[in-house]
Amino acid sequence: MHEWKHEETLQDLRESNLLNQEYSEIITLLQEWNQTKISDAGGLEVWQVLPAKDCAAHNLVTIALEGLKEQEKCTLTLYLWSGCCMHKDQKSFQGGNAAMMASWKELSLLGPILLANKYNAQAIHWILSSEKGSKPVDDSEIATLETSTCGGAKAAALSDAIFNNRFNKKGQPDTHVYYFIEELGQEFWCFPQTNNTCFGSYSKVAGELVTQRQKYIELEFMKDKKTTSAWTNIELNMYNALKDPTTLTELTILALYQQVITHPYMHLVRGPGAKNLNILDVGPLHVEVRDLCQKIIDNPDLVPPFKCDPESYIEAALDGKKWE
Repeated sequence: MHEWKHEETLQDLRESNLLNQEYSEIITLLQEWNQTKISDAGGLEVWQVLPAKDCAAHNLVTIALEGLKEQEKCTLTLYLWSGCCMHKDQKSFQGGNAAMMASWKELSLLGPILLANKYNAQAIHWILSSEKGSKPVDDSEIATLETSTCGGAKAAALSDAIFNNRFNKKGQPDTHVYYFIEELGQEFWCFPQTNNTCFGSYSKVAGELVTQRQKYIELEFMKDKKTTSAWTNIELNMYNALKDPTTLTELTILALYQQVITHPYMHLVRGPGAKNLNILDVGPLHVEVRDLCQKIIDNPDLVPPFKCDPESYIEAALDGKKWE
């Protein structure tokens, strides 16, 4: 993009200069300039073997650009890259989640339980079993432990694979819908998706799991209705995650971040009245986001648990409006 901007600037400058001259003057100017640049390069043979970037340095328009006053040159060549505001929030979410996951070890605290896939789960069961005895953990077993993931975001992804799998014949999507219609009396209850590119989907799933946690735990009847009366590995992971305090802590934080930052931020940059908003206009908003994050870091009590203080949004949300 920067190179394209530079080339367009040169093209515009070239056209502006040519429009102000007669055709005969242009021919004479180009002939004289070609002779000069070839001579300065050391002759025609030297010129013909010069790299393209060195030839471009002798371009008449490039020289003309360099000859402009500093302010004029800055105006023509200024290039700002800001990126999409949705991606800014997404990257902030990803970075915050990574820092949160790392903080358990940094603070010497017990982290979330492992949510291993079915292949790693068998190996981990062996590593932790009494049958292994005093045998040392080998490199392959260490690798198995290290590649097994955990945490709120992982639990959110697993729950989506169970309750709203993109392949209709996998998971328990129908059971989920029928159960929640029966329990909550709503016409349709579709679980949020994380398997597509929808922004904010992980924190939305986190909010769903936290606010309806007990209902999802009660879905253990899914196991009992099977002929084997057993969990699949992914279902067992989900069930255990909903009973693990540290995993629930991460899920709660992901959900709170969406309420405090993501929702109000996206309303401000993409909601009503933001159609003609320029990225240069939202500098003060990003300062507000930074300051609010620091304010909450300094005083976490500003963000209470769900359904604790109906007026908490005044201080604990970017826009000071009610949570969604």
